[in-house]
Amino acid sequence: MDQPHSPAVLLAGAHYPAQDVRLRPYEYNTQLLSARAHFGNALCECRRPALKLQIRERAGKLHLAAWPGQGRAHAFHCPFYSERDHQTTSVEGFAPGSDGRLRLKYVAPLTATGKSQREEKLQPTPGRARMWALLHHLWMGSGLNRWYPGWRRDWGLTRHVLLREAAEIEIEDTTLDRILFVPRVFTEKSKNDIEKEWQSFVRPLTVDSRGQSLVRSAFVLGVVRTLTQAKTGYHVTLQQHAASIFLPDGICRQLAQRSRRGWSESLLKKERPEDKQARVVVMLRVQSYPNGALVAVDGVMMRTTKSLIPSNTAQEDALANALQAAGTQFSRPLAFDQRHGDLPTFVLRQADGSESFFTDMYCIPLSTPRHSINHLRLVYCERAYEAGHDIWIWDRHEGSTIPKIPSPNANADR
Repeated sequence: MDQPHSPAVLLAGAHYPAQDVRLRPYEYNTQLLSARAHFGNALCECRRPALKLQIRERAGKLHLAAWPGQGRAHAFHCPFYSERDHQTTSVEGFAPGSDGRLRLKYVAPLTATGKSQREEKLQPTPGRARMWALLHHLWMGSGLNRWYPGWRRDWGLTRHVLLREAAEIEIEDTTLDRILFVPRVFTEKSKNDIEKEWQSFVRPLTVDSRGQSLVRSAFVLGVVRTLTQAKTGYHVTLQQHAASIFLPDGICRQLAQRSRRGWSESLLKKERPEDKQARVVVMLRVQSYPNGALVAVDGVMMRTTKSLIPSNTAQEDALANALQAAGTQFSRPLAFDQRHGDLPTFVLRQADGSESFFTDMYCIPLSTPRHSINHLRLVYCERAYEAGHDIWIWDRHEGSTIPKIPSPNANADR
C-alpha cells in the first residue's frame, strides 16, 4: 500500500515522511520523545491547516495516531486517514476502550471451561460482535478497503497494517495482536523464525487444549492457498504458510452459508486459470488438539480482488481493476456483516483542490431479476441523493462493457 507522494509529519520542528513514521515509528523514537516532551503532539501536513496527531505509547514504544474523531479529516492517501471513528464505534460489540483503543466484546469467550464441542453453533448475541464484524473492522481500519493511485499492496505490508490495527483492539484481558497469527512472507532465510513464531502461537493452545478442564482459543488470518476435502470436513492451508487447519463439517456448513462467495471461490480455485482467480481471505478462531493440530470453531471467508479489495463477483473485480487502471481514488464500503445490502459496490472520490466529490458506483449482475432492476435503481439513487453523492451504475443486462468511468479530476466531469 505504498504511495509515491506521502505527506509530511512535523515532529519537534522537523519534517519527516508520514508513511515512514507510520510504518516504522521505532526509527523515530528520539524525535517522538522530543515532540512529546516539548509540544505534546505531532502535526500531519496532509491538510491545511495541519492536523494534530497523538503521540501514544504501547509496550514502552512510541507511535503516532490520528487525533480522536479526526481520522476521516485526513487526506484520502494519508497513512493516518481512517474511517474507524466514523463507522466502527456504532457497530454492535465495539465500544471505546482505554488509551484510544476500541474494546471488542466477541460473541464467544476465548477461554472456556470443560471439554469443547467439535464446533460451536454461535447465535447472535445482543451487544457482542461476530467474526464478520471483526474482519471488516480490521480491513477498514487498516485501509485495505481503499485504493489510491500509485499504491502497491504486497503481503508483507498487508500483514504489518493488520497487526498494527489489531493492536488497537482490546479483547478480554489482552489486545488482539497478541492472539492473532498472520503469516509473514515466507523465505528460506526466515523459515526457522517463522516456525518458531508458529510454535509460540500454538503452544498456549496446546496446553489448554480439547479434553482439558480449560480450553483456549485464538485467531488465524491469511489468504487461502488450498482447500482439501477430508473424511469429516476440509483442511485449509494459507499462502506463505505450510501448516494446515482442520475445518469440521459443521464449520464447513457455516462457511457455505455465511461466507458463500469466499467458500465457493476456494472450492473452484483448482478449476480456474490463475488470471481468472480471485483471492479469498479467511479468518478463523481456532483451538488445538493435544498433538498441536489446530481445528476451527468459528470462521469467515471474504472474497477479494488480487489487490485484496473486498469484491463479491467477477463483475466487481473488473470494475475495481478498471478504477485502478484509470488512476482513481476509491473505497469499498463494508457492512460489518455477511450481507452487503444496498451499500455501493465502490465509492469513487474525485478531487478538486482541497474539495472532494463522491460517486456511488453500483454493479447490477446478470443474476438480478429484470423485474426488480427499476426498484433497485430507485433505492440506489435515493441513497446517493441522501449522501450528497453522484451515482454510476453498470447493469450487466445492458452489456458487458464497463460504462465510462468518471475522471479522477472532478473538473473534467463537471
